[in-house]
Amino acid sequence: MDAPTGLYRVIYGPNKARFVWLFLCLWILYAPHSAQAQDVRFSDALATALWISPAEIAQIPGQYRVAFAYRNQWTPLDGHVLSSYLFSGDVKFSRPFGSLNDYWGIGLVFFSDRFNFFGSYTNHIALGASYSYNLHPLRKSYLSAGLQFGITQRGISYENLTFQDQFNGVDGYTLPTNESLPPNVLAFPELSVGLRFTTQPSPYRSFVVGLATYHILPAQSSFYSLVQSQNVPFSKSSVLFRRFVLYSSYRIAQEGYAWYPSMRFLRQGPHLDLSTGLSFRKLFYEGNVQAVRFTSALRLGNTPTTPLLPKAIEIGVGLEIKGLFIHTLMAQSISDFGARYVGLFSYEFSISYIGEYTNDFNFCPSF
Repeated sequence: MDAPTGLYRVIYGPNKARFVWLFLCLWILYAPHSAQAQDVRFSDALATALWISPAEIAQIPGQYRVAFAYRNQWTPLDGHVLSSYLFSGDVKFSRPFGSLNDYWGIGLVFFSDRFNFFGSYTNHIALGASYSYNLHPLRKSYLSAGLQFGITQRGISYENLTFQDQFNGVDGYTLPTNESLPPNVLAFPELSVGLRFTTQPSPYRSFVVGLATYHILPAQSSFYSLVQSQNVPFSKSSVLFRRFVLYSSYRIAQEGYAWYPSMRFLRQGPHLDLSTGLSFRKLFYEGNVQAVRFTSALRLGNTPTTPLLPKAIEIGVGLEIKGLFIHTLMAQSISDFGARYVGLFSYEFSISYIGEYTNDFNFCPSF
């Protein structure tokens, strides 16, 4: 360790340790609160990293990243699809406060979810920051903490909803319902936190593990929560469940290629989602295409009345072209629900660009 780095550790190290402990204590304080509904889940981690955890901000082999992801699912259900879009961008800054090894970053993420059958939509925008503290310079071990704050907006079109008439008491349903509808747009603040640990014990081995919590602030997602009248004959409250994410990936590399076994676990109220996958990355030293990667995963899920069971198989392929990452993936349902609706599937397309890309073979492209 050189002199400037050693001096930095003596002067600033204890303060950073206190910061990490404070961060963990705040996490424990907020996490147990129950907070209903499920957030969308993207499969490609590189283009949607900021949706997985705020600690993934600036975790790139370059200086900045811009990304777009599109997900389409439930196409066979009467032609009404659930479409999700995600845009994100983050920037990496080195040597903050005189450190030679630490780095930090800021990131912005925008998400939109739309279901055309009801004309319903969800829009979300969040600004976040992360700090990565170097634990071991030789092993490139880092502990990263991230924080995101944003706004979520939800709406629905009443023009696409049909309300049946009332029975007139004689010969038909001809009386109007006089349905008193609440405002059809609402918004609420969002707060999320994340932690990430990565280490590289050798040039051909590295490990990543992280966890995150979303919806820390109580979020009322019911439109009736905006109604001032107390005469509503049902609960006006519907608070979002908190989303907890745990993920890990291990890199096993040789000259020219690498394997990435990975795991991601999500919990949101009674809903569980477990994905175990394996990615293969082949590196090329000549030509425009620098690498190709193949991904596969098995997803397990549950319902409030069923245990954790296999739900879908995911298969994808991606290309890396001088900092440009293009990936497409398809997921085929294998659950009983999928057997009922033949051809039930979803697919994703994502594209991201990393500026000043170093083509570091140690970079883990997915988990």
